[in-house]
Amino acid sequence: MKKYFAYLVIGLCVLFAVFVGYVNIDTITGTFGDGPPYYGRTTNMDKWENPLPTLVAIDAIALIFIFFVGRWAYRQIRYASGQDTP
Repeated sequence: MKKYFAYLVIGLCVLFAVFVGYVNIDTITGTFGDGPPYYGRTTNMDKWENPLPTLVAIDAIALIFIFFVGRWAYRQIRYASGQDTP
């Protein structure tokens, strides 16, 4: 049962990584794109804020979370298969 739960956790980590990637692409496209609200950063420059520092922080937190949860799940799979001890 632990082995199947570990596979589920790994699948959820992959989905979480895809979601974080989507948020990054959507934010960068919306900020640096040609359409509204910034029109290529020439209009509303007083309201413009660079999203890259926030995205880097979110990515770092997500990578650390995925690493530790993925490592735990990998160890659970190895333990359930009898290849390793806890």
